[in-house]
Amino acid sequence: MNLRRTALTVACGLMLAACSRQDRPSIIGHWQAERATIFSAHLPIGPDIVISEQAVAVPGTDARIPLNGITQKDNEAVLELPYGVGVSFFFDGTDRVHFDAPVLGKVYYRRVHDAVAAQPAPQPDAKIQAAGPVMASAVVPAIAVQTQRPPSPPVQVAPVSLSEHGLEVPPRPVRPSAFEQAVLAARKGAQDSAIDSLNEAFKQGFRGFDMIDAAPEFASLREDLRYQALLAHYR
Repeated sequence: MNLRRTALTVACGLMLAACSRQDRPSIIGHWQAERATIFSAHLPIGPDIVISEQAVAVPGTDARIPLNGITQKDNEAVLELPYGVGVSFFFDGTDRVHFDAPVLGKVYYRRVHDAVAAQPAPQPDAKIQAAGPVMASAVVPAIAVQTQRPPSPPVQVAPVSLSEHGLEVPPRPVRPSAFEQAVLAARKGAQDSAIDSLNEAFKQGFRGFDMIDAAPEFASLREDLRYQALLAHYR
């Protein structure tokens, strides 16, 4: 007798829990902001919002905020936004919610049942539809044939040697070394460029100090403190 009574109690508890879960309203849907009185004027507080399991969107715009999840307990539904931010909506019935906004206080929304329509099925191309079933049936196989055609292999072009055809191949220009660039810059009177190029030559391993001492182009640099310090560092 006690076992039957215990089983009946558990069954009743499960039924009540299931009923409470089914009767709990859902935050998912289309919600429209109610008007509020501000300085004797009835104004809408915010735009319509569409809440899904993945995002909060504004109909008619590209505004969309992704959701990390929705947590609902009793009459509170928390929208988990990115960066750990949560927005709580409180139910004032099945089709009415509100949330607490700074300065404004409570902002109320009402559920819109028929505003969010299903996306229409994609229509066939207007040219194919106007041409009738005969033209459409002729166009579709042609498209299928084009999509199934294997790609053409790449064309390989053999390299052409100019010398084989009796043509003179111009020599490739030889870039002067860093030391040669320093000499040319000093010859032109560009002391900054000459010292920079000489420093680069030392970094690359150049140590021809006899050439530096004998070069007349560096005569104008021998009084420059930068030139003296550079040679003293690497000599």
